[in-house]
Amino acid sequence: MARNSEHNDSAKAAKSAKAARVRPGPSAKEQKAGSYTKAVQSGRGRKFMQEVIAEMKKVTWPTRPELLQATLVVIVAVAIMAAFLGLADQASQQITDWIFPNK
Repeated sequence: MARNSEHNDSAKAAKSAKAARVRPGPSAKEQKAGSYTKAVQSGRGRKFMQEVIAEMKKVTWPTRPELLQATLVVIVAVAIMAAFLGLADQASQQITDWIFPNK
């Protein structure tokens, strides 16, 4: 029985120690690295657009002949792939009809 009372006393002491501890509020927290306050975030859109414009000025845009040549290459490559896939489809259809003939 004496053991129980000792246990209860230590449990009460632990509870009162927890209650006595005061947790800091949100204003007392240290800011994490990389976090920003609302005041800093307000100018982010303007800064982003300025950076986009600066990067777009660095881009080397293709000339009209280079653009036409690249477009032609893409069109030819797509036509070749379409022809290949069409022939593969026809061949697979013929093989399927040969294996499973219609009655």
